[in-house]
Amino acid sequence: MTPRSLRLRLLLGAGAWVTLALVAAGFAIVLIFTTRMERDRYEDLLASLDRVLTAVSAETALPEVAPALNDPRYGAPAGGLYWQVLDVASGETARSRSLWDTVLTIAPPPPASTPALGTTIGPAGQLLDTLTQDVALAGDGGARRLRVSVAEDAAIRGRDIRDFAIDIAVALAALAASLILAGWLTVHLGLKPLLAVRRELEDVTGGRAAKLSETYPLEVVPLVNEVNALLSAHERSIASARSRADDLAHGLKTPLAVLSATAARFSGTGDTENAGVREILGEEM
Repeated sequence: MTPRSLRLRLLLGAGAWVTLALVAAGFAIVLIFTTRMERDRYEDLLASLDRVLTAVSAETALPEVAPALNDPRYGAPAGGLYWQVLDVASGETARSRSLWDTVLTIAPPPPASTPALGTTIGPAGQLLDTLTQDVALAGDGGARRLRVSVAEDAAIRGRDIRDFAIDIAVALAALAASLILAGWLTVHLGLKPLLAVRRELEDVTGGRAAKLSETYPLEVVPLVNEVNALLSAHERSIASARSRADDLAHGLKTPLAVLSATAARFSGTGDTENAGVREILGEEM
């Protein structure tokens, strides 16, 4: 197919549109999934933060803090999920077994009482997403200000998002291939009547047919009608030219006959110079 091919143009246009549409759809789907994952991460961290907060009181010593967190990753070294309670005044901490001897460096949250998202570095040097809230507890020994934090390895959600993006890319690539194939079939079937017109025109030029048939789709019928009208006009033109040629030949018969008789008389009288006209007329006739 050449650049001037209508089939090639239609296929390239359909392929470009399908590719752009599916790429945009893929980005949109991954963005929606990422947003949902971020929301789920926040909700999971918030639920864990609430459980840690319920285990803290003004009278409870930090080493005795034991929140009801059933996820086994809190108990595995560098398990991916972590919690920590920091006494802002004394620097004393209570933390999950997954942190071992690591103390998370948590930036102070805003003064508002709502939890604040942030990031820090974990025990294995990995990036952690954190949710932190400062609480002030009043007890017999005086007020205590605690900084309560829960954290999750950012790679956990990132890996899920990456795997989802790969799955979506594979699915959309398969969909793109099927749509491009469907587009090719559509173009092929749509241009098939034009191929039939071409074959019939070859029959007309070869003398095997007088005109095109009219068994075509409605969109092609006007073209067929115009071609048939052109063929009819051409046929009438040829017939008219033949008729004029016959009339001209018929009109020349009498003058030629007179010239031939005159040349014969010149030949009979010995006028060989003028009698040569007969030979010329004989050659023309």
